[in-house]
Amino acid sequence: DDDDLDGLPDDCEECSEDPDGDGICGDLDACPNWPGECSKGEAIIYVTSPGESIQQAVDAVVDGGIVDIGSGTYPVSSTINLRGKAFTMQGRRDKAGLHLTTIDAQGSCGVMVAERNETNETLIRDLVLTGGSSTGGGGLKCIDASDPMILDCVIRGNTAEEYGGGIHCTWEANPLVKGCLIVDNVAGLGGGGVSIYNGSPDLVDCTIAENQAPQGGGIHYSYTFISVTLDGCTVVDNEASGLNSEGGGVYGTGEGVLRVYDTVFCGNTVEGLATRENQIAGEFDDEGGNCVSEECIDDGAGDVACRETCIWDLDGNGQVDAFDLAYVLGYWGSDDIAGDINLDGIVDAVDLGLVIAAWGPCS
Repeated sequence: DDDDLDGLPDDCEECSEDPDGDGICGDLDACPNWPGECSKGEAIIYVTSPGESIQQAVDAVVDGGIVDIGSGTYPVSSTINLRGKAFTMQGRRDKAGLHLTTIDAQGSCGVMVAERNETNETLIRDLVLTGGSSTGGGGLKCIDASDPMILDCVIRGNTAEEYGGGIHCTWEANPLVKGCLIVDNVAGLGGGGVSIYNGSPDLVDCTIAENQAPQGGGIHYSYTFISVTLDGCTVVDNEASGLNSEGGGVYGTGEGVLRVYDTVFCGNTVEGLATRENQIAGEFDDEGGNCVSEECIDDGAGDVACRETCIWDLDGNGQVDAFDLAYVLGYWGSDDIAGDINLDGIVDAVDLGLVIAAWGPCS
């Protein structure tokens, strides 16, 4: 063929367009916008080395496609924008479920943002988002009615100058966050793990742990027109610290609704002046199956559980009595939590003394 009628066959001429700069003419390139490995039509974009741009992969993938990121740590120097596309971005996990793909912003920017009306057809899964630093949403920011689905991710070690060290949802952003570990994030004002301002996200089967902020070490929510759901989550060992700190686990303000199902709140703390409410500060709707406790214990199956309020009532009959004394004596010398009231690793005279001192009905 000689489309331009210049006497030279088209395949002997230089490319008029090569969008991805890979040396293959755009009209001959299976993936004209991605220089790396891909499937025809850019339905699957493979990011296989840290030198390849995740943002370029997002820009190249078609709606309904997949950005598949291989094992390893991928540094980014600018926030990854999901561009409002309906696609899946996925990392790798081993057979034991360990995450093998990390996106690390190295303190230079937020890791990821959804700001163009993404729906739950935008799926982010099996990734570690870390090293993010921003005004809000160090790990992930969802804004302006963006509702992506975040599945089985780890959001760790991110910071926000103001709100949402791990995740910040604002202005009618309603993502579904499911099966995620949100841990070791810090915010300067509120929501070390998660902050919600005028949004209605669902957090399902998530662990929110060891995050820190002055208000809502784990979770902070505010404003009127919001409805936040926690379902099957564990909110544990978060800290609210600083002047007027509140809500080690959760802090809520305004007239929004927090609906809580089958969720554990324990071991959260508040440090500082004029502090209050270690576990939850603010109203919430108890939809059943929840436990709230100052102390956490291992439930024997490797999961976190609440320490009962009347800790001396070992048989749960509402009385501290001879039956509880028998529990202590029956487990004497062991480390079994069934008799170890003070959780020091041994059932001994200290536990016996605690039972005797608390003798009588539980208050």
